[in-house]
Amino acid sequence: MKYARIIDGGVVDSISYDLPYFEGGPEPGWTEVPDDVFAGFSFDGENFTGPEPTPPPRKTVLKSLV
Repeated sequence: MKYARIIDGGVVDSISYDLPYFEGGPEPGWTEVPDDVFAGFSFDGENFTGPEPTPPPRKTVLKSLV
């Protein structure tokens, strides 16, 4: 099992493979999630969506003039 802490705005803040406990009970704010969910994902109440991938940096090709 995998657990995620979801903060305000529905963003997954932290991931844990053990349910965190605090003062003898489960720590509030942690939810069981599928294995393909990671920190940075968004949660709309029903579905998790991953962050938008960032495009790779553009490469500049320099040609020498001879």
